[in-house]
Formats: sequence, C-alpha cells, structure tokens
Amino acid sequence: MSDERGGREGRRERGVAVGTDPHPDPLPEYRERESGDPGLRCADRMIYNAGTVSQEVNMGRRRRGFSLVELLVVVGIIAVLVGILMPALTRARRQANAASCLSNLRQLAYAYGLYVSDNGGKSFTYDGGNSGYWVPLLRPTYGGVDAVMLCPDAREPATIRRSSTGITGTAFEAWTKVTVDRQPIGSYTLNGYLYRYDEIGRGGTNNPNANFQGPPQDSASVPLFGDGIWPNGWPRETDPVPGNLYDHDKGNMMGRYCIVRHNKAVNMVFADGHAALTQLDQLWTLTWSRVFQPTRVTVVLP
Repeated sequence: MSDERGGREGRRERGVAVGTDPHPDPLPEYRERESGDPGLRCADRMIYNAGTVSQEVNMGRRRRGFSLVELLVVVGIIAVLVGILMPALTRARRQANAASCLSNLRQLAYAYGLYVSDNGGKSFTYDGGNSGYWVPLLRPTYGGVDAVMLCPDAREPATIRRSSTGITGTAFEAWTKVTVDRQPIGSYTLNGYLYRYDEIGRGGTNNPNANFQGPPQDSASVPLFGDGIWPNGWPRETDPVPGNLYDHDKGNMMGRYCIVRHNKAVNMVFADGHAALTQLDQLWTLTWSRVFQPTRVTVVLP
C-alpha cells in the first residue's frame, strides 16, 4: 500500500497524471483490436513502421551537411571567378585613377590661368631652389591647389633624399620640397620654360630665348603640367631616354616626365587647357620651349 502511494506521489512530482500509464502504448489502436481481425492488426503495424521510417529519413536529410568534394568544387569555382574578375577590376581602378589625374591637371591649368590673368598676362618667375617654386605662388590665387597636387597613383611621398632642397619622386611616389614652410608635396611637374625671365635674369635656364615670354602661339602642343618626379623641368631634345622608367635621378630633364605612371604613359595638360594621356616617345615631339626641336626617339617599355 505504501509503495503504491509513493508511486502516485512520484508521478505527481514528475507531472504525470495519477492513474495513467507513464509509458503509454505507441499502438493504442492496435491494442484495442487485439481480439479483432489479424489482417487489420498487421496493416496497423505496417502503417506505424512506415511512418517511423519516413520520419527518420527526413531527420537524416535535415542533418546532412556538405561533403568535402562539394566544398572543394565551390572553392574552385570561386577561385576561377576571382581570377577572371581581378584583372578587370584592376584595369577599372587604373582607368578611374587616370581620369582623376586628368581632372587634377585641368584644375592646375585653371589655377595657372587665374594667376596669369591677375598679373597682367605675365607668368611667375623662377624663384630658385630654396623656395616652393610655383606652389606658394598659386596658393593665394587658387586656395585649393594643394588638394589637386597628388596623382591617385602617386599619393605617398618618396623617402629617399636625392637633393639638398627636396626628395625626388618616382613613377608611383610624390616629390617633396623640404626647405620651405608648408612643404609642398606633389606628383606633377611644371614646364620650366613657362617661367618668365625677369629683370635680374631669373628664368631657370641660361637661355632667355628659350622661355615663353607670353602666351605660346602653338599652345595646343606646349605642355603646361604633367606627371613627373620634380616640381619643374626644362626638357631638351638631346636628353636621352632614362634606363629606368620607374625611378631615376632628376638630372635628366626629360626624364623628370618620362615615367610609366598610367599604363606605361603619362598625363599632360597643355597651354590651351586640354589634357590627354601622352605616350612616352611622344614627349620628344612636343613644343617644350621656343628653341626646342621636336625629334623622334624609341622608348623601350618594361
């Protein structure tokens, strides 16, 4: 009697109703038909077994993950797609950078035009190696000049000092002037022949006849600014092609422009305001000064 009472209390604690079997028969209908037709009992058991197997199969399908072969196939497909898309993405990025560079050069040409207009049609004079050259002169006229000084493909300043007045840039690094306040950092080079010779002979060259003393006549072929490794340059038709088109000394004046920055070429803006991508061998065919004799050279591209 006590055992029966203890069993009832234990079932109450477990939430099982008193008077019910804690282990119900999974086939109540089958039990009710035990005394009936044997065929019906067999059919009931087959239906139950089929349902149980179906549930187990479905649960197995839900638990099944990816096999190693399937994962390798997916990884292989992704690798192929990346290999196909990466060159296209790289080309698109370079084209976007080149377009942004051309925009910078056009704005520099606009700033130069503002300066000339504000100074009676006269360009600025060469102020020597201890100044910021033309950059400080354009700042009062065009306040945003520093924002357009860097080509997207040559934003970081070079670190190897090759001059007492600054650090020479490379094809993909900017030059720096280190002897002036607000040190200019840039990726573009001014055509030095556009400096105006003044009364004390400042023009950057020893030949006053070479510099343009006013607006150039054939302005569409006269470079104003271009991709370069130093703030200014005075190319000569006798300048040789640099042996290294990525990184070389600034002593070669044409070499200051002859770098493989944009698809093995450079961007230039001309005195008439138009900007264009210029192949390296075409640099020797432009009208750099009043005495420059266009010539043809062969540039072996890397």
